Amino acid sequence: MKKIAVLLWMIVLAISASAQQFSWPPQTYPSSVPYKVSEEVNYYWSIEQITCIGKGNGGYKFRIKGTAGHDFESNKTVDMFYIVSNNRLVTAGSYFFPKVSKGQKFSFEVVSAFSGYTPADFQGFFIHDKWLSIPKERTSQSSLGTTQNNAIIKLTPEQMTRWRGEGLYGNVKNVTDDKGTSLTFNSIGNIIRYQEGDYTTSYSYTSPRQYTDAGGGFKYEIVFTDSTRKEFDKSPCGPTDEFTFDSQCRVIKHSYFECHGDTKKYFYRDSEKLPFKMTAEARFETGEDFATYIFQYLNVDTHGNWTKRKVTKTIKSVEYSDNGKNKVINSAPETSFETRIITYYPEAATASTAVATRTSQSPSFVGGQAAMKKFFADNAHPRKPAIATAGYGEVIVEFTVNESGEVSSAKLKGRVSVSMDEEALRLVNMMPKWNPGLTDGQPAKMKVQVGLRFFPNQAFRYIKAMLD
Repeated sequence: MKKIAVLLWMIVLAISASAQQFSWPPQTYPSSVPYKVSEEVNYYWSIEQITCIGKGNGGYKFRIKGTAGHDFESNKTVDMFYIVSNNRLVTAGSYFFPKVSKGQKFSFEVVSAFSGYTPADFQGFFIHDKWLSIPKERTSQSSLGTTQNNAIIKLTPEQMTRWRGEGLYGNVKNVTDDKGTSLTFNSIGNIIRYQEGDYTTSYSYTSPRQYTDAGGGFKYEIVFTDSTRKEFDKSPCGPTDEFTFDSQCRVIKHSYFECHGDTKKYFYRDSEKLPFKMTAEARFETGEDFATYIFQYLNVDTHGNWTKRKVTKTIKSVEYSDNGKNKVINSAPETSFETRIITYYPEAATASTAVATRTSQSPSFVGGQAAMKKFFADNAHPRKPAIATAGYGEVIVEFTVNESGEVSSAKLKGRVSVSMDEEALRLVNMMPKWNPGLTDGQPAKMKVQVGLRFFPNQAFRYIKAMLD
């Protein structure tokens, strides 16, 4: 009897355990759904539970619960993916995540897993959004591995050039390696041409932080946080390059995402400019690769860029299998030598280029000349006695519009009278932000001159703006 009792208990236990496993579609409701969340999404919405609560609107309703890790000041569309066999991802769609305040409990519903569109081997959700970034917390690498650095890193967009994203120093014009891959940059460090073997594409900048890829037709935007530079296309699964920097503006992470993701991490010793190690992860439809590279630099030029190095590489490859038995291949270490040729913009040429292109697109008042005329007319005090009796006059004011469009350093270049001069300076100093001027498609600080003309005993009249 004891043997029978033990056997029955084991059968009941086995049935109970199998009932806890996730099945699709759920046999009962509510049903807890497995999930994974990217670091960026988790930073704002720390998800604690996803539950399938039943059918609805041609699919299934899922309730997402958690506690906000940080403030997010508006609703945000976030991408969700189905996790299928062998940890592969299939796009589920984009869903609105709510505005939250740090510490706030949240609960909302989404409808997904529509009939006829859900993979039969659906095993849960992966939640990720390529446009999200963590603004002030970052991870830095050292020779001892990955450590958390609580200091806030604040770099300027001018520091976080594409040069630095590619691990380059100085005003690099072109870098070409011994495998035929070539990168060409403009004089302020943005990439303008890429070549790999027979494939070549060029990039043209259409606005301060926007450019178009002639080869793929993608339209990229460039955005910055305190320590990251992100270049992305808004289309579904559009390409995204994101570079993360340390306090010395050395690239420590480069992520590339286009439906599937590649991530490279760089490790440095102390204050050395060049990394001694790089790890790379790549995921694709049929498998994934994990690689480690150890570098020994044999030739370094005067700018601090390597031109020859020894590379020791080890790779672990995983090949997905439909039967769930993935094939893992660990390669033996391989040693190779890499060389590259780097050309630079001459310092004088770089400076003269900046001067020559400074007026290629001048700053402009937001809304144009008509809006500026209305601004002056609405804010002027034309009937102050000192102005009304001063007679005709035009005051010339020079000021600076910086990279953010802010107006500063106003000074008189053409005087008329004390009252008119003071009024002209007052009006210029209260102007809102302008559209900044552009140099090589990037915001640049420029000087502007505006002429303000007064007439006796009449309403103030704005006549012209001279942009130099």
